[in-house]
Amino acid sequence: MGWILAMLASHPHIVDKLLEELREQGLFGENARDVTYEDLGELKYLSAVIKEGMRIVHVATGSVSRDVPEDMIILGHRVPKGTLVLVPSNRCLMSTAVWGDPEVVRPERWLTDEDLSMKYFRIFSTGPRDCVGQRLAMLELRFAIVKLITKYKLSLDVSFDELLENSVD
Repeated sequence: MGWILAMLASHPHIVDKLLEELREQGLFGENARDVTYEDLGELKYLSAVIKEGMRIVHVATGSVSRDVPEDMIILGHRVPKGTLVLVPSNRCLMSTAVWGDPEVVRPERWLTDEDLSMKYFRIFSTGPRDCVGQRLAMLELRFAIVKLITKYKLSLDVSFDELLENSVD
């Protein structure tokens, strides 16, 4: 939540788009109504902002393990058959080959027909053993962000990039 709020504070154009989405749904402005459970599922841009925020700041890491099937060279190093190789799962989140411009905060990348969350973004895991709390977590994030950006103007004393550079990876 904190990282997403920091991202929003440093990208006011994203907040403006979020507020416009809320305005279109009747959730922001002069005659705004209270947000409902059903509303939270309809806020596509808000969901994209949350996914982009979690991608940019790598909110969770894990690793994918594979046994090397035969002797091979990986990144210039000889790796014998049977060696267990661990790949940090967050490495693809900042890959130029995957994202094109990974350092750019662009929630719109999540608004395409391609399901990027299943292909590259497994923050809550996937499949039959995925996180049982993911729906609740996303619901709480959506609700909190709606309440905060409609009541407060967010700001940072430093740039978002500087904040990221000074954080622990």
